[in-house]
Amino acid sequence: MALGFTVLRNEVLKLLNETNASVVGELATGVGGAATVSSNDTILDYLNEGAEEMTRTCCYEQGTIQIVTTTARVNSFANTALWYPQVVIISSSVLTHCGEQELQAFNYNYLNTTGAPQYWYRNGPYQLGLYPKPATAVTVDVTGAISATPILAGSGTFSFAPDDILLKALPAYAAAKIAMKNYDDPSLVGRAFWKDWYDMSRMTLWAQLDTSYKTPGALFAIPPIAPSGK
Repeated sequence: MALGFTVLRNEVLKLLNETNASVVGELATGVGGAATVSSNDTILDYLNEGAEEMTRTCCYEQGTIQIVTTTARVNSFANTALWYPQVVIISSSVLTHCGEQELQAFNYNYLNTTGAPQYWYRNGPYQLGLYPKPATAVTVDVTGAISATPILAGSGTFSFAPDDILLKALPAYAAAKIAMKNYDDPSLVGRAFWKDWYDMSRMTLWAQLDTSYKTPGALFAIPPIAPSGK
């Protein structure tokens, strides 16, 4: 079960009533240069964006990152695909997860205590702390939820959800984004409802998650779509 760029791109173009050779949108390069006008570049960015949002809101994708030779008490994983750490290992030893408040209650001098780390705790959205602080450099393996790996125009596939859901959700997300960028085309303006297709797919997947993933404080505790209330 995996979908590559060509299949997803063609589905986007079908939604837009375009041919496979069409130029369907304009997207800035992001480096201050001239905008790129290319159906591939435009669609690819939106497909990757939609996939990342799905793995952060309703689909569990597991991976491992390394923090190498660190002696720091607090380490950042902000520039990695990891967004929710779950298991921390140093030299084949699994560290025990704890809360920083509990750690402070246990040892008021926890910020300065050094030794071989035995515990880990979350320190902000994209940082984890080690206790005790490493006395010597250690390599930390962190396993947890990661964002979808971006695909390229010529290679890579998405497989974090069933093909039928991905084929509906990701092209709908890309088509909605392109429609929003083309208000000068009256045939596209009314098609922003494609975003609803994407959101309904996310809610369906979220509802099917194991309950443990949706408990307060868990990685998918908040539904992808905020419940409406009056």
